[in-house]
Amino acid sequence: MKTIIRTIAVSLLMCLCFSVSAAQVFPLPEGYFVKAKMPMHLVYPRGDTEVQAHARHKWAHPDMEYAIPIGVQGGAWPFKYELVSGPSGAKIGSLYGEENYGSITWVPAASSGTVEFKVRITDQELKTVEASWKVTIDPSMFIFVKSGASGTKVGTINNPLASFADWYKDPKDASYLNKIIVFRGGNYSLVGDPTSNNNLRLLKESKTPSLIGFPGEEPIFDASTTKVMVSDLSDIFIAGITWKNARQDVSNAHFLWLTGDVSRATFWRNHFRDMKQGLVGNDNTGPVFISSTPIAKENILYKENNHTGIHNKGFNGHYFDVYRASYVLIEQNTVSNSSSGNGFWPKGTVAFVTVRANNAYDNVSGIQIAIGYGTEAIDTPHDHEICWNRVVVPVDQDGPAIMVAGSNSNQGKTYNTYLYRNTIVNGYSVVRFAGAEPYETDANIIVSKNLKTWDLANMKTTIANVLALPTNGVVSINDAKFIGNDFGKVGADVATSPAPVPPLQPKYQ
Repeated sequence: MKTIIRTIAVSLLMCLCFSVSAAQVFPLPEGYFVKAKMPMHLVYPRGDTEVQAHARHKWAHPDMEYAIPIGVQGGAWPFKYELVSGPSGAKIGSLYGEENYGSITWVPAASSGTVEFKVRITDQELKTVEASWKVTIDPSMFIFVKSGASGTKVGTINNPLASFADWYKDPKDASYLNKIIVFRGGNYSLVGDPTSNNNLRLLKESKTPSLIGFPGEEPIFDASTTKVMVSDLSDIFIAGITWKNARQDVSNAHFLWLTGDVSRATFWRNHFRDMKQGLVGNDNTGPVFISSTPIAKENILYKENNHTGIHNKGFNGHYFDVYRASYVLIEQNTVSNSSSGNGFWPKGTVAFVTVRANNAYDNVSGIQIAIGYGTEAIDTPHDHEICWNRVVVPVDQDGPAIMVAGSNSNQGKTYNTYLYRNTIVNGYSVVRFAGAEPYETDANIIVSKNLKTWDLANMKTTIANVLALPTNGVVSINDAKFIGNDFGKVGADVATSPAPVPPLQPKYQ
């Protein structure tokens, strides 16, 4: 086993005083990245022949910015994104640290027509995957809602609907079937179905999989009287919306609860805030829960979402929780002022799962990342990676900050599990139940008063981890003096010198 143990002084928060002028180099020099543990796989957007005709990324409005994330699971990160072809004015954040890194933006110049995008994603080993899709400019595919709007309410950008109820009406109303519903900035009260415990149901025969906020504006959904229930609805795209006050008069609180086949579900740049566990909190309470074990799901993207005031620590809770799914990417999300039972929680995922570049260090406690390996996977779990994440919990937290193999359901069976380039400060970093082979743990920074929970007997290490004991005092975990010549080679910092690129923060609509 390769381990460096040091005694250092650690603050409760990471120093965020980064040099924003640090230039990114691509590819990084040898030793400043970790080679791919699994092949690159395009999670989003999927190709035209696979998705439904009304999938959000296939449509643009002439008077609204087109904004779409690219999600690639696996590979040797950070990636380089290139717009190989596309319409005039289209842009993509190419290198880590750039604005809109890994996201397409474009303002159509025409009022109609069809264009084609092709994006090439290159990893640090110069392996590539491409995404290609066609986009049609058609304002009739969009329904706009602006809180309190007056005048003729027909759902166009100039004559929007005036409330959430104007759009939803009732569960079986199909007036806006498969339209892309765009909410302008303002406050909205969610309304549900009185015959379904006042929950709001998105039915595939009457509603839509696409709810988005207008770029640059903040629609705020008050969910205190209803939760959104989704079943067997593919190509879900929920983006740019602030969700607050999750309903508390039910056993387990959620903003969104998805069941059945919800393959190709994307959650991007949402802000989930102000929620507790509900009346009981014993059944996967948290902002977004993708359940159901009879149906195997694929291509789930949870990217650049923010979580504030989410409190379910001590309960069976999370920020994001998913069952029986493969090709799952949980990337570049942030957490602040929250306490969670399991955090980002691929509880019962099957295979090819990446939890990458998430930031949970601003007044957070409880488990922030947990790979469950539970019975919900149905099949034997394999090929999971936790990488490039920053987690800081209180120095006196007597419990895990991250946990792998929290369930013994697949003990002795799981394989291809990787933990690398994470910075985890305080609490315990726990690899709980052994798999069929050792867990591969490389180039992590683990700061804990109880390093015994970092069980070397269950691990295989090629690139030395830094294990540190906290002491009294305050220094930066990102201080080059702490890790010296290893800066940029261990932990979550992307750097080739003592001036790191700042950790990515979600850009909210």
